Amino acid sequence: MGVKSYYLDSSIVLSFLLQEQGYLFKGGTLEGLFTSKLTEVETCRVFDRLKLTGKTDNALHANRMQEAGWLFSAITFVSPNDRILNVAKSPWTLPVKALDAIHIATALEIRERGLDTVFCTLDRQQGLAAQAVGFDVESEFKP
Repeated sequence: MGVKSYYLDSSIVLSFLLQEQGYLFKGGTLEGLFTSKLTEVETCRVFDRLKLTGKTDNALHANRMQEAGWLFSAITFVSPNDRILNVAKSPWTLPVKALDAIHIATALEIRERGLDTVFCTLDRQQGLAAQAVGFDVESEFKP
C-alpha cells in the first residue's frame, strides 16, 4: 500500500495513559497515529469515573489529563461520519460491540485513504474482528 499508519483503539491509549503497558510509545515516533474521536470521549469517561469513585485523587487526575492532552496532540482524530457509522452498523462476520465496530470502521476509512494501517488493540475480540476485515493487528504498539 502506502505510508504505514497505526490505528489506536481506546484500550491502547488508556493502557498507556494509565501506565498499564510501560513500553508503549517509549523511544519511538508519534507519527502516523490515528484514532476515532470516540477515544477522547472514552478516555475522559474513564478518568472521570476513576476520580468520582475515589480511585484517583485530584493531583493524579490533573496529571493524567495533561498527559492525555500531550498524547492527543500527536494523534490525528477522525470523527465518526455517516459513512463510518453505516459501515459500523452493517452486518459483520463475527460478534462486534457497537463502539468496537465504530473503531474498526474508522480504521477502514483511514486505510481507504491509501495508508497501510495496522490496527492496535488490547481487546482480543475486537482484534479478531479487525483481522476478519483484513487488518494486521498489534497488541503491543511499538513505533
